[in-house]
Amino acid sequence: MSGLAGCFFTGEVGCVEPARSGLASTFAGLNRDPQSYVDGDVALFVASHSARAGFLGSFAELIESDQYVLALEGYILNLLDLVGAGDRDAQSSRGEVLLKIFARHGAAIAEKLNGGYNFVIWNKSEKIATVSNCKFGQRNLYTIPTGGGITIASDLQALKQLSGKAFELNSDTAWMSFLYGGVYGSATPLKNVTKVLPGSTLIVRAGSVTECFARDIPKAHTSSVRHEKGFYVNQLDTLMRQAASRLGSAADTHAVMVGSGVDSSLVAAYGKGEIKNLVAVTQQMPGDLDESKEAARMVKALGIPHKIVSYEPLAGDLLKEISAFVRIVEEPAYWNQLGPPLLHLLGSLRDLPQSFLTGAEGDLLFYFRSPRRASLAQIIRNGLFWPVADYTARRLVNRVTRHTYIVGSDFDLLDRSLMRRHITVDCTAWESEPGFYNPSYAHLEAGPNAQRHFINNGWQNVRIISQLAREVGCEVFFPYLDDDVVSCVLSLPDEMKINKILLRILLAKFLSPDAVPTKKKGYWAHTIKWHYEIGALEGVLDLMSQRKTVERGVYNPQALRALIDAYASKVAQPRYHPVLWQLLVFEMFCREFVDGL
Repeated sequence: MSGLAGCFFTGEVGCVEPARSGLASTFAGLNRDPQSYVDGDVALFVASHSARAGFLGSFAELIESDQYVLALEGYILNLLDLVGAGDRDAQSSRGEVLLKIFARHGAAIAEKLNGGYNFVIWNKSEKIATVSNCKFGQRNLYTIPTGGGITIASDLQALKQLSGKAFELNSDTAWMSFLYGGVYGSATPLKNVTKVLPGSTLIVRAGSVTECFARDIPKAHTSSVRHEKGFYVNQLDTLMRQAASRLGSAADTHAVMVGSGVDSSLVAAYGKGEIKNLVAVTQQMPGDLDESKEAARMVKALGIPHKIVSYEPLAGDLLKEISAFVRIVEEPAYWNQLGPPLLHLLGSLRDLPQSFLTGAEGDLLFYFRSPRRASLAQIIRNGLFWPVADYTARRLVNRVTRHTYIVGSDFDLLDRSLMRRHITVDCTAWESEPGFYNPSYAHLEAGPNAQRHFINNGWQNVRIISQLAREVGCEVFFPYLDDDVVSCVLSLPDEMKINKILLRILLAKFLSPDAVPTKKKGYWAHTIKWHYEIGALEGVLDLMSQRKTVERGVYNPQALRALIDAYASKVAQPRYHPVLWQLLVFEMFCREFVDGL
């Protein structure tokens, strides 16, 4: 884990020095060489969980040249690919090479970097700060106006410490947490606190902050150019191997998370080929959400050592686990109620690897398709008729029998009508606006846009997974979010994306055809339900009954009381479980970040 914070033109830059110890503690439990730079209009701070050198790995560094100061945290996978032979000085640090590239390309450098990072480059003579966030959300970067300037931090508590400002709830955005399980776009539930959008760059001068947005994710080639199926298979095969190799060089020890689907199995297959001593890890969930048998079958076929970690709900632990989840992810997120199980998994592994590879966001890329349907002629031409027909038939059956967990989209996870009864804020004004939960973002062009699709459907997942792993000193790597892989998948014809057919074709290179999964259960948790069934919600109900909770002014007191009574009397209906979860994580968020305790 590493962190970065800074303030610009606030008139209070000296505040970084008294905050040094607090910031170091916030960013990482075991810091190596925390560093700060303070000079007139700017203060910068970085800290790392581990000390590393060279170009690879995830760590923080702060360096100063005659013209610039660089504060950088995270990892960059393609830095050496961007420099000429004259810049490949064995004595140069990662930061020194980055400054050379910046001197050549300026702020446009952010479009070229592949990895998970935050950086600030301060031009000492021109007094301009360039602040950049990675493309796909592996890092948070928050901002808050301070004095006449701005404070930034990769961590909310660091932002609070450095700015000296108390946080307040923002009723104009907080309601979204209840109806949609998260606050979408750059907003947060806190007044004046915003997130920098993925891939954006801030240009900070005295009296002004300009945000240069990422406007779309580039494609490898235009959709008007069509190729045979073999071309796309070979191209994605090459790029997945390259992505696995890059990520394998960014840490010393690796594990791969494997479920029952094709996404994670394919990552495991490529990981085995490119990464030494790779270990597969699966979390065994209770009941019908258990993916461990399917995962074990595929992992065995791939020949990878396999660890299965069982999650068993225990009385007395839930409140502590949810509190830790909210503190780490810094938002009241529904997130499929996965926080406690994943924290349990990370805490149960004896030898934590430096990185976890995950198949997350494979769905995101392959479900981004143009509005027009894939051509039946092209489906037949490419020999895809039976896979597409089988997938279409199963979807129709699932729709009739409702044997699916998501109907529509991720935004439909919560019963919004039921949630409205439990909160005091009137959402009518916002709900009447077209696309109120799916903002169009003025800087993005109308129509299909991969950047908008990612911000609304993938960003929260990436940042939460990344935050949870970094809490224990690990990184999560996303092979499907490698720049070259993303560009390739976005260029695929629609018929190659249906049911992730291209991924199944690739996996058949490593497994027998009958071993390639045709469906998956998905990584889900019914945390409230499981604890309700074993009578382990007493602490939760007590917290939600406390005077502080009732008087917060956010929850409908009568509806909240009725909800608590239903659980205490063992008559709560299943549809109330998501409601209780969302009310609980919101209250935990308020106690952690707003109450100042």
